[in-house]
Amino acid sequence: MKSIQSLFAVILFSTVAIGQEIRKESLFEGTFNNELIQIYIQSFMQECTGDIYYKSIVRFLDADRNETTWRKFVVYANDNNGFLLVDDYWNSGRYHNYLFIKQYGSEFKGYIKNEKTSKKEVSLYRNTTRSDFSELREEVQNFEDTDDC
Repeated sequence: MKSIQSLFAVILFSTVAIGQEIRKESLFEGTFNNELIQIYIQSFMQECTGDIYYKSIVRFLDADRNETTWRKFVVYANDNNGFLLVDDYWNSGRYHNYLFIKQYGSEFKGYIKNEKTSKKEVSLYRNTTRSDFSELREEVQNFEDTDDC
């Protein structure tokens, strides 16, 4: 009985892992408030529908915090290469910032808006020299592991 349960667990976890395989990942970099801003974005394909969905972490110096740590942002995409990234409520305690960016090849252009400040233009370029994303994958996984819902 125990070996059947173990086999079932292995099959279940391997199925989940296959469904979570990253299709593409990129790191975009630019400046914001005279400091580095980085967006790491992963794309996945939902197995049943074939729809693309995204996960992202963002690091920048914002109006509320004097820090540049990675923070999870929820990603919403449209059919015109536009993305809306919003502070993840569960990790920040409230929605502080959002980014609206549109992708033009290897560049993101758009703006950042904070609930306390006006929107500010931002332009980021794909980092084409980075080939090892393992550290960033771990950072995303740390957020996923600490989500309570």
